[in-house]
Amino acid sequence: MTYRLSEIRTEVVKEEQAGGGEEMLEVTSSPFLKDVAEKYKPEETYEKDGVVYRLDGSWIEEMAIPAHEVPVTEEVVYEAVEALDRIPSKISVTMTDEGMGQEMKVVAADDRQELGDERWEDTFSFPVTFHEHGLEGYWLGAKVFTLEGDVPDFAGYERELLALIEASDEDYQVDSVSWDGEAYDLS
Repeated sequence: MTYRLSEIRTEVVKEEQAGGGEEMLEVTSSPFLKDVAEKYKPEETYEKDGVVYRLDGSWIEEMAIPAHEVPVTEEVVYEAVEALDRIPSKISVTMTDEGMGQEMKVVAADDRQELGDERWEDTFSFPVTFHEHGLEGYWLGAKVFTLEGDVPDFAGYERELLALIEASDEDYQVDSVSWDGEAYDLS
């Protein structure tokens, strides 16, 4: 990709100094994009080696510079992330290309993740809706569970329950199951 950039060339034709001698001084800026030309507008006076020069004129010249890369680093901290949460592999970052003087949004890819302070918490729960089909139990995969009393017995089938929400038994545990209401009746 090649960017068309501009630069401001400034010519100072009058020098204010004792003795009345005149010197010319030409000042050239770094390349920049035309959108930010106002930011690079030259000052009316310029001082160099104790001599004050007055601006006589300025102009913008178009030029091409080779494509270049600017490394972008952004650290993002996500607090209280669960195993089911998906951390984005790419994020939008605002950066300034100092060489061109342009602020832009770029997409930065995740190159490293550090995990810290992993712990088990007992605040996670998820609902499962069972449909009433006139059976004496409820299907979960190939298994029919019967209801004895008020608590369903899913012992040994915790992995199947977690699979319903695409969770791993390495990251989540099923400690208890309770009914929040009646089975959903399709009729």
